[in-house]
Amino acid sequence: EKLGVAQPRRDYCAVMSHADARVGDILQTLRELGLEANTLVIYLSDNGGILHTFPSNNGPLRGGKGDTFEGGIRVPAVMQWPGVIPPNSVSGESAVHFDIFATILAATGVPVPARNGAFPVHGVNLLPLLRDPAKVKLPDRYLFWDLYGDVAALHGPWKMVGEISNHHGKFDRAVREAEGARFALYNLDEDIGEKTDLAEKFPGIYRDLKTRHLDWLRQFAQ
Repeated sequence: EKLGVAQPRRDYCAVMSHADARVGDILQTLRELGLEANTLVIYLSDNGGILHTFPSNNGPLRGGKGDTFEGGIRVPAVMQWPGVIPPNSVSGESAVHFDIFATILAATGVPVPARNGAFPVHGVNLLPLLRDPAKVKLPDRYLFWDLYGDVAALHGPWKMVGEISNHHGKFDRAVREAEGARFALYNLDEDIGEKTDLAEKFPGIYRDLKTRHLDWLRQFAQ
């Protein structure tokens, strides 16, 4: 307040500062207990900064929390494991949250199962990447999102993104609407701000992403 920061930005900064300090307490406790060298620490956000209620800054990324534009789903992840992860190393690979499940199992020496209950395990073990992030690449794969109508599909630099109505978990309805919907196509390597729609210029890539996304949606409508 004394610095002249207005609400709600002031409260937002306070929350971030408090969270940062508490993470520091956890790391310090690991050192004091002699557990730092035997602990994998994973720190990340579940979504991009909020734009509609708090004045977040997602830099060049379009959108924010609740969107499937990069501003809503692209977040930094920081990991620490002394002796395993090289310090100050960086990777631009597209890991996703469900990779954490397989990574933690592998770190503890537990085999990664093919299924988790009734569902297949889609995540990959990130440990090889973490050990040598300068050289190791993740397997080629398609990634899909559905945030109650905000949809996206990603493969390499190509991303399809768009919106249908909020289906409230009724995926049969979502499939029907998505089949007739027109989405946008972006090349993230050249257009990180998702400004230039290339769907008409690259119809084959667009068709491939949309077909695969529809197949992904259909499995939840069974």
